[in-house]
Amino acid sequence: TSWRVRRLPGWHKTQEVYSFQQGFKVEYDLNCADPEWFLGKDAESWENAVIFDNDALALKKLCPRNIPPLVYTRIIPVLHKAVDPEPCEPETDETIADLLDRETFIPTDRVTSSGNNCYRIAPGENNCTLIFDFKKVCTGYFDMEVTVDEPGVEVHVTTGENIWNDRVRSSYRRKIDHAAFVDSFFLKPGKNRITNEFLAHGGSMLQVAFRNIHKEVVIDSPVYCDRRYPYSGGSTFLCSDHQLNQIWNMCRETISACTTDTFEDGPWREHAFWVNDLVVENIASLVLFGMSDIHRRSLELTFAQQYDSGWCPGAVPAQHDPGTQKLVLVPTNFFLFTVLDDCYRESGDSEILRRYLPNLKKILDAAEATCDADGLINPPEKLWNFFDWGYELNNITFNDSRCSMLNSLYIHALKLYCRFCRITGVEYPSEELEMRIERIKKALPLYLNDEGIIVDPAQQIHMETRTFSPTALASELSMAFALQCGSWGIECEKRFVEAIISGKYLSPELYLSSVIFDEIGKRGGAQEALDRIRKYWGQFIRMGLSTIPESGVHLVGKVGYWENGSFCHGFTTGPVKFFRQVILGIRDVDAGFSSFVFAPQALDLKYASGSVVTPHGEILVSWQRNGDSLDAELIVPAGCIASLPDGRKLYAGTHTVKVALNQ
Repeated sequence: TSWRVRRLPGWHKTQEVYSFQQGFKVEYDLNCADPEWFLGKDAESWENAVIFDNDALALKKLCPRNIPPLVYTRIIPVLHKAVDPEPCEPETDETIADLLDRETFIPTDRVTSSGNNCYRIAPGENNCTLIFDFKKVCTGYFDMEVTVDEPGVEVHVTTGENIWNDRVRSSYRRKIDHAAFVDSFFLKPGKNRITNEFLAHGGSMLQVAFRNIHKEVVIDSPVYCDRRYPYSGGSTFLCSDHQLNQIWNMCRETISACTTDTFEDGPWREHAFWVNDLVVENIASLVLFGMSDIHRRSLELTFAQQYDSGWCPGAVPAQHDPGTQKLVLVPTNFFLFTVLDDCYRESGDSEILRRYLPNLKKILDAAEATCDADGLINPPEKLWNFFDWGYELNNITFNDSRCSMLNSLYIHALKLYCRFCRITGVEYPSEELEMRIERIKKALPLYLNDEGIIVDPAQQIHMETRTFSPTALASELSMAFALQCGSWGIECEKRFVEAIISGKYLSPELYLSSVIFDEIGKRGGAQEALDRIRKYWGQFIRMGLSTIPESGVHLVGKVGYWENGSFCHGFTTGPVKFFRQVILGIRDVDAGFSSFVFAPQALDLKYASGSVVTPHGEILVSWQRNGDSLDAELIVPAGCIASLPDGRKLYAGTHTVKVALNQ
C-alpha cells in the first residue's frame, strides 16, 4: 500500500477482442498521452494503492521469480511491400480488421528507405500501408517511432505469419468467436512511439496501415523485440538426410520461440500455457536443451491449480471454479505422470517426484471415483475428454464416452506412480493399486472387435447443428496408448503395431504423433515412423517455414483451426526424441543417463552424429554404415555406463565399436 498509482492516459477501454485467447486489442490515443507518467513525475500526488479484496485472488500468492530473466533481441525487418489502399467506408457491423482485409491495394512508389531502418512516406493519397517481414517468428512485441506533421492520423497494426490475399490477414470470423489481429493507435503531431509492449502480440510479419495522411510520414526503427527463455547450448543432431537435419533445427527454433515464462501455445495467436501440450513440449525441451528451471516452474504452476477433487485444469492460469471445474482436460491429468517421468529420467532428480506424489495420488483417486460396474473409468460429465486434434478436426469427440484410451492412460499412470514411490522410498498402497490395474486389464477386451482391433465409443459432431450422435471409431492413437500401458499381451501388441503401420485407421495430428513414433519405433516400426516424419514434417521445409505449424496431417497450416492455425506451435516437436533414441541410438536406463543403451538404427541413412546433454556431461556419438554393420564412435562421460545390444559395457572414455544392424 506504499505504492502510488495513476491510470496511464490515452488507453481506450475498448470492448473489441483481439483474439479470444489473448483478450482485448490495444487501442491507444497518443494525443492524450502523458510522457511524465512513464517517468513517475509528481508521484507523491498520485493515489495510494489499496489491497484488492477478491476471493479468487485470495487463493493465490505472489512468489519470487524462480527462472532467469528473458533474453531480449531486437529483430530488424525488410520491407515486403508498400501500397496505397483505395478509400472505402466500413459496412454495417464491420470492424477496422474487416475493412483492412477487403480494401483494394494499389502499388505505390511513395515509400522510400533512407537507410538505417528508416522509411519515409511521401505526401499523396489519404492512406498508405506498409508490410514488413521479420524473416523469423518473434515472440514479443513490435516497436517503432512514427513522426507525423498533422493531426488525425491513425495507424492500425496487424501481426501475422504469412501473406494472405496479398496482405497480412487481419480478421478471422468464426461461428463462435471473432479474432481481429489489429492494434490501433491515434497519433499526435510530432514523434509517436507505436508499440504493443503492454499486450505483446508475436508474429513474423507486420502490416502497418496509415489512415488520414496528407503530409510526409517518417517511420523510424521498426523492430520486433523478441523475448524468450534463455536456453543455452544444447544437444546436436546431424545425419546423411539434410531434410531431417532441417526438421531438428525447426523443432529447436519452435521450442525456443514457444518458451517464455512458461511453455506457451505459440507466439502469434495464443500465449496460454496449455498443460496438455506439456507432454510433448517438456520432453522436446529436455532432449534439445536438458533439464532447466522452466520445467520445474511449469509443474509448479500446474499443480498449484489442482482442484480439491483431484483434477488439474488444462490451462494455466484457469479461472478457479470448484462448481464447474473449468477447463479440465481429463487425459491431460494422466499425461502429467509421463511429464514427471521424463523430467526424472533426464535429470535424475528424485525430489521432483517426491514433491508431487500427493498431487498425483489425488488424480488417481479422482479417476477411480468414476469406476463403473465393468471396472472401467469414465470421463466425468461436462469435462473435456480431449486427446488429440486429429479427432476434433474429423468431427469426433470423446466427451462423456467411456473409451479405451482413458483406461490405458490410467493403467500407465498407476504403474508410473508405483515406480515413483519405489524410487523415492515413499510408502504406498501397492496391493490396492495393483488391484486397480488388474481390474481394468480384465475389462479392456470389451473394446476389441472381431478382428482384434480396438474400437472406441465416441460422439460424432454435427457442425451445422452443433449436435452430437453416438458413433464408434478405430484409431491409431487408441492402439498406441494400449501399447504404452503394456497390459494387452504379446499377441494384441503385435496386432496393434501392424494396424498402426497399415495406415487404415485414423491418425493423430502432429501433436500426439510422438506417441505413435515411440511405440512402433521400439517394436520394429522405426522406418515407418521415419517415413511419417519425412512426409508430415518435411512438407514445412518445402513451404519455406522455419518453425512447425499447429497441424499438418488432416489440415495443413492456416487451413486448420478455423483458418487461424498457427505457424509455430510447441506441441509439434516430437521428432527430436525419435532422432535421439532411434537414429543416434541413445536411450536412458537409469535416471540422468548414469546408465544408457547405445543401439542406433541406421534405417535408410548412411551416417549420423550428435550430442546428448546429460547431468554428467555430453554423450557424443557418430556412426557410419559399413555393409551390414555400423562403425561407431561413442564418448561416454564420467559417471555413465553404456550398454551395447550384444551386452557389452562401455565405461567413461572414447570407444570405437562395431554395431551389427540386425541386433
